[in-house]
Amino acid sequence: MVPYSMREARELRKDVLEVVAAVAALVLLLVCAVSDVPRLYLTTPGARAAKERESNQQSFALLQTATRELQARDVAMQAELAKITRLLETTRSNLANLTEGHGALDMRVTATAAKLQQFETAVHQANERLTKFSESAVLERITKERDDAATRANQSDDQVRQLTLKLQKAGIYP
Repeated sequence: MVPYSMREARELRKDVLEVVAAVAALVLLLVCAVSDVPRLYLTTPGARAAKERESNQQSFALLQTATRELQARDVAMQAELAKITRLLETTRSNLANLTEGHGALDMRVTATAAKLQQFETAVHQANERLTKFSESAVLERITKERDDAATRANQSDDQVRQLTLKLQKAGIYP
């Protein structure tokens, strides 16, 4: 068995531990109470209702502000959308005009190319005719010169004969 004095000493230690545990619990409860527990004056139904009304009014004011901002954004976006739509329609119109102009220009280029081809053909044919004409003119000129030379040769031959006859009649030429 344990002597009485030892038992008493143990109890003193036990009492100190109990006091320290109680103080720690009280400090913990006090910290919890200060930090998170609602105030006593806010726990009455009227106070809670007033707090809720105030919270609801703040939420409502925030919602109204957000709604106004969204409406302003919506108006701005609609204006931007209308502007972009007008720009798109203008671009489409310009594209249609450009496409039409391109088609007309393409037709004119095709017509001009065909006329140019016809002109080249006409020039080629004219060059061929000119070449033939030049050859014909040269040939005709040469033929004329030959005929003139033959005529002069015949005339000279006739003159030589007449002179020879005159010389023979005169007795100078045997």
